[in-house]
Amino acid sequence: MYSRGIKGDNMDFGWFFKLPGLFITGGVVLILIALIVFLLGSKKGEEKKEPINESEKTDQTPVEPIAPAVDPVVVAPVAPVVQPVAATPVAPVEPVTVTPVAPTVEPVTVTPVAPMVEPVTVTPVAPTIEPVTVTPVTPTVEPIVSNEEVKPAGPEEI
Repeated sequence: MYSRGIKGDNMDFGWFFKLPGLFITGGVVLILIALIVFLLGSKKGEEKKEPINESEKTDQTPVEPIAPAVDPVVVAPVAPVVQPVAATPVAPVEPVTVTPVAPTVEPVTVTPVAPMVEPVTVTPVAPTIEPVTVTPVTPTVEPIVSNEEVKPAGPEEI
């Protein structure tokens, strides 16, 4: 009945233009781009990690800094220079002595809020159980009296 995938006539490309098809296609394209960037980035990192030989380090001569070819420019200060003011003599400060004072604590009187109640002793009393007398009830069956005749059910009534 359905033979999709066997013949080229049955392939429906309209699915790729619907929302799920666009999301899946976009995701696959982004994964391929990320894979390519990852692979190219790892190859560049391997090339940069080449060891430097000891002989290459000693062959280089130190470079002296080059003097600038431009004449030095003297910059005039914008704000006038302030001369420091002579400090005025300060009178010496005598140290202050502090004598510790013992804290005074007044005694607190505690008044009971409620008077104390003496515990009551309870003597356990054994409960008295009175016997219950049960009188048996004899059931009485009354006959059912009806004026209708009882007919046996036949095969046509079942």
